[in-house]
Amino acid sequence: WYPVHRRSRLQQLRFMWGKWSRGFDVNCRQPIHHLWHYYGSRVAFMFAWTGFYCKALTALLVPALVCLAIMIGTWTVDYEVDRALTILQLSFSAVIIVWARWAVNTWHQERNYFIKAWGLDGIPRARPQYKGALVPSPVNDRELEVQGSLAGAVVWRYVSLSVTLFFCAAVLFSIYMWFTLFQGRMDLVASLCLSINIKVFELIFRPVAVWCTNKENHMYDRDYANALIWKNFAFESINYYYPFIYLMVFAKYSAAGCPVVEGIGPDCVWALRRQLMGTVFFLVGCYRIGEVIFLYALGRWKLYYEAGGDSPRSFMEEQYHYTEWELRDQVEYMLQLVLSLGYVVLFGSVAPVVVVIIWAVFIMQLRGTAWFLTHACRRSFPVELPGVGAWRSCIELLLVAGVVVSALVLVIHGEAFEMSYLLTKITFTFLFIFVASVVWFALDHEAPQLDGATVLMERRRKYVLSVLKDLTQRGQVPSVKPAVAPAILKGNWGVIPRLDPTHPEWLQVDTEENRARNEPEKPLGAEHRYTADEMFKIVP
Repeated sequence: WYPVHRRSRLQQLRFMWGKWSRGFDVNCRQPIHHLWHYYGSRVAFMFAWTGFYCKALTALLVPALVCLAIMIGTWTVDYEVDRALTILQLSFSAVIIVWARWAVNTWHQERNYFIKAWGLDGIPRARPQYKGALVPSPVNDRELEVQGSLAGAVVWRYVSLSVTLFFCAAVLFSIYMWFTLFQGRMDLVASLCLSINIKVFELIFRPVAVWCTNKENHMYDRDYANALIWKNFAFESINYYYPFIYLMVFAKYSAAGCPVVEGIGPDCVWALRRQLMGTVFFLVGCYRIGEVIFLYALGRWKLYYEAGGDSPRSFMEEQYHYTEWELRDQVEYMLQLVLSLGYVVLFGSVAPVVVVIIWAVFIMQLRGTAWFLTHACRRSFPVELPGVGAWRSCIELLLVAGVVVSALVLVIHGEAFEMSYLLTKITFTFLFIFVASVVWFALDHEAPQLDGATVLMERRRKYVLSVLKDLTQRGQVPSVKPAVAPAILKGNWGVIPRLDPTHPEWLQVDTEENRARNEPEKPLGAEHRYTADEMFKIVP
């Protein structure tokens, strides 16, 4: 079974969100609250995160284009190219370090706002697939709850770790063979072979990761999703990034040395730039666009051939032939975007053109997936999760790795450190990391992860709840009008009339303010008697 679409809501989402023409909207506006009501908070947070980083990459696009123009101008003039590129790389590294931390903190502000606005601070929901025996609850022994075997879960988690490490070792070996085969010519053919190698391992490991996570028997949706995220991220980070880290850090000290670039000679940085542009174009650009087109064509084929050609069918029957988009597909969607963002954080200072490619990928991924969900995809089962889960820690890890990689590139390939001692290079590396940590600390202070608007909204809600709780304990809460109750249930807050302090039903509530209103007026100089406007001006 599967949850069906509601035709009216789906057409509304197609108009507001699922149109390719929305791709020209630089602000990347999305109906996030509508997505939350229709798809659940997990999908809503995913697209809120994607839209936010589309805007953040747009802000980084300007300095990236400036840096790229200066780099092209330096090659044209051909005057002290190595020194100019080193200074340019150091400057853009500083820009990326500041931008990455600012983006993380700003997203956390937006995430915390949605968590408070949607009330996602409650107890996580248990998975229906959770297996175990009915035993007395450790909290309340009068109730029975399902509890799985702790020993079995621990054993399967070690098995999952071993399987993941085995695949990581296999990827490292395949990348070593690729570098040995193409060490003398890092051209377009090498980029294509590397892309095929990455995708083959990805397609093999994806179902294995799902099988291992199912065997771990997680109780909550949140834990299951985080376990699947970490397996995929750990494996795909090595699968996607290790070839370029090898070129950047280890190739210079290998027996073969740096690859030979036509017209330049042995140069690891130039080989890295060429491989980055080719691989990112094949992997992230062509593959994702082709995947969306293929899934849409597959859905149309199912509708036409498997459902009887042009014979009429109901809207619910038509959805049976749509493509599913459940947790596994959602993790794949976020994985591709997080890995693409990692190219910017890790290698953006060496190849600023990567920022332009990844910005275009984010825009096309956002609009393409929105169009796919509203035209050729089944409605996913709504799951309430507070945020994007473990992707937050994955991005934090990429930020730290980006600082370390930027420092290593400067000391290994920078002209200023070409004849320096090893101690000098190590000292600069630690100094670079320390300065980046100080900058991040200052940004955390100036742009905290919890903003004032979210704190104020939470305080107002707590105040309203405390007032309602106090009145409920006395049994004196005013009844809700029958015409207002459906509006509250549907969340149509705009049609609910404002509170009238002089309404007879409200004035019957036994509160201190109403008692003071009914008392006779005191002479001048006595205790002040509040008016209705003063009493109810804080009521929303």
